[in-house]
Amino acid sequence: MVERWFALYGYRAGELPSRIYKVEIATGKQTVVQELRPGAPAGVVTVAPVVISRDGTHFVYSYNQALSVLTLISGLQ
Repeated sequence: MVERWFALYGYRAGELPSRIYKVEIATGKQTVVQELRPGAPAGVVTVAPVVISRDGTHFVYSYNQALSVLTLISGLQ
């Protein structure tokens, strides 16, 4: 059985929301097939890595999140 590849799937690291692109090999045409957004997007720095199923219907991803606390103190003498 010979496998034929007609398209590739990919994403751009650092793009938020992270868009999954399908790229037609013959034409180079790019189509957005999915946007990945973490449930709590506050502080998300990057979405990566992204793993895409061979048929392009399932996606698994991880993300880095940087949260901090700001304390404001006023009225000190």
